[in-house]
Amino acid sequence: MGTIIFGWGDNSLGQIGDNTVTVKSSPVAVVGTHIFLSTSAGAFHSLGLKADGTAWSWGFGTSGQLGDNTVTTKSSPVAVVGSHSFVAIAAGSIHSLGLKADGSAWSWGKGTSGELGDNTVTNKSSPVAVVGSHSFVAIKASNNHSLGLKADGSVWAWGLGTSGQLGDNTVTTKSSPVAVVGSHSFVEVIDGGAHVLGLK
Repeated sequence: MGTIIFGWGDNSLGQIGDNTVTVKSSPVAVVGTHIFLSTSAGAFHSLGLKADGTAWSWGFGTSGQLGDNTVTTKSSPVAVVGSHSFVAIAAGSIHSLGLKADGSAWSWGKGTSGELGDNTVTNKSSPVAVVGSHSFVAIKASNNHSLGLKADGSVWAWGLGTSGQLGDNTVTTKSSPVAVVGSHSFVEVIDGGAHVLGLK
């Protein structure tokens, strides 16, 4: 089960994955015999999730956001390193997230605003676990922050918080997950870059 992925538009950093860096004004297939269950598009990189739980990436890679243990840009898919089996993926502006069946979140790429959630502000070129004993049912990756939704409807956030986008009643950046304040129970979170919406 799955499908071949097509892309079009800006391809200056290989983010379409057709093994070129040429802009495309109509859909072209991502190269290789890859069959993906889902995909996620970041600002200049892309992610694909396969049925076996492996994540693949292509495009801009200089902050490690491809997760292949390099900081090199790739114009065709490369495997995210490690024996990881993900059930969901999310591409942010310059970082990436993966969710496992046990609810743990993993991250890689730019971490200088704490968006990796590993209690550091350091870039990582391979997946690291988001700290804390959190069990999420959904993840979102944004420009410089990340979000996790739990089964109880609570939302947790980490990363850049200077515009209040973490929802913890501060304008402070956090490098590990903090709870969005209030007795809210959401079923979905939608990220707008520097703001967030929640659906009940």
